[in-house]
Amino acid sequence: MSIKQLELNRHHELAEFLRNRRARVSPEQVGLLRGTRRRTPGLRRGEVAQLSGVSLEWYTWLEQGRDIHVSGQVLESLASVLQLDANERAHLFLLALGQPPPVEMFSPPTISPILQQFLDQLGTTPACVVDPRLTVVAWNAAFCVVFGYYATLSEQERNLIWRLFTSPLIKPGSEEWEELARVYLAQFCAEYGRFIKDPSPDCEEDYFKAALSSKPIFARPSCSSARSAPVICKRGGRTGSPTMPPIRSHQALR
Repeated sequence: MSIKQLELNRHHELAEFLRNRRARVSPEQVGLLRGTRRRTPGLRRGEVAQLSGVSLEWYTWLEQGRDIHVSGQVLESLASVLQLDANERAHLFLLALGQPPPVEMFSPPTISPILQQFLDQLGTTPACVVDPRLTVVAWNAAFCVVFGYYATLSEQERNLIWRLFTSPLIKPGSEEWEELARVYLAQFCAEYGRFIKDPSPDCEEDYFKAALSSKPIFARPSCSSARSAPVICKRGGRTGSPTMPPIRSHQALR
């Protein structure tokens, strides 16, 4: 299935989701009078649009599955009007923007025994789990054989971006290294941008900024684009090297 068809399907699923949730909310639940001539189950489109602060025409386009831009602020308003729970709100953001909703602060992930067992059962296949900061937080024995013994490394040393730019085993400047740098940085921005009030990457980790800003790649226009754009990995593709593990354009901790 082509990317264009996948996007079309996502827009249609978003439209169906909105119609379904709109029909579920009664006028009384949002402080409106039902009236005597209402034939629509739940809220009317115009009522949702008015309560969400958007035009009726724009909201109608959204429910028709058209390819229009939707901001996070509007999605938050829709989630409030349609009285979505946390899971439904996350689903709304994934359908509309292709990413989870923003959260206040970053919380270190907890690795469950089941997840660690899954990694261990992969046998000779190297595998790891990374958090939104691209810090390796879980791994199996095969991963350590290929990429080094991570159990003795600090949290800073287990960060993939830190290792890419500071490890003496990795020689910057090659085509492979620059591809890794673009992918890692773009993936970091795409994932960590959700944590809207977490100051760590910008304000606290000066060593991180110093290490990255000293590299020539940061002066190139292509790097600026990579840091502000999401990463799309081809199915079956691999972005990695003998000294750096590959990453994929999705969160493993869900």
